This record gives sequence, C-alpha cells and structure tokens, in this order.
Amino acid sequence: MELRLTGCPAAVAQAASPAFVAPATLAPAPDGPDLHGEARLRTGASPGPHGVTATCEGHRAARPVTVTVTARGTEPAPSPTAPVSAGGGGAAGPRGDGVTGTGPGLRQAVVGLLLAATAALAVSLRTRTRPRRPRPDRDGTP
Repeated sequence: MELRLTGCPAAVAQAASPAFVAPATLAPAPDGPDLHGEARLRTGASPGPHGVTATCEGHRAARPVTVTVTARGTEPAPSPTAPVSAGGGGAAGPRGDGVTGTGPGLRQAVVGLLLAATAALAVSLRTRTRPRRPRPDRDGTP
C-alpha cells in the first residue's frame, strides 16, 4: 500500500503498523513536498482497523491514522468511480457523463474518402503532365 506523510520537515520518516510486514521508510515524493513510501500488509493480518504510527524527527505524528484490513475475497469499493478523460481511445471505456465514443461517423468517412480520391487524382494528373527528360544514350550523350 502507498503511504504519504504531510508536514514533516525531515528528509526521511518512518511509518509502522502491526498490519505491516516491516516499518516503511518514507522519503521525498517526486510530485511535491510530502514524504511517501510503500508498505506491505502481513498475510496473516486480521481483518479490521490497525493503527499506523508515523515518526518524523523522533516525534510521533499528531493525527491518529488507521488502515483497515478486509477479509480475503471481499472487494473494496472501486476507485475511481468513473474513467478519467485522458485520451485513452478505445481503452478508456464510456465517459462519466454517459457519452460514449464510437469513432468516426458516416460524415467523417465520406469526407475521408473524398480527400483520398482527390489526392489520388492530383498524383495521377501530376505524373501525366510532368515533362519528360531526355534519356541519355548508352554512351552517356543525350
């Protein structure tokens, strides 16, 4: 699990819990002033809340924090509850506002075909109207 600690001026802090395999070392986060780290939950941790103690410069964190362990086989609430509109294409699924992306419609397909036909016609006319250069003879003279 990921842990974040705000308000600690130290470069390194510790977080411990009876539910963790070992205490977690928290270091500066790459995205801001917080400290962050990862902790692994013990396989045999009993379901229910477990306290987490964060130590910063030898002082315990002022706010109580708990982690809740659920029984095996139970699913936590999904998070986030809607897809992020981040340009995921077809992998993103339906948007949170109910609008689904179905790709180009008939209008876009017709415009695309017309543009492709116009380009093919232009290339064809260009190759037919291009003046031909005289070919050199085998001895290299025109």
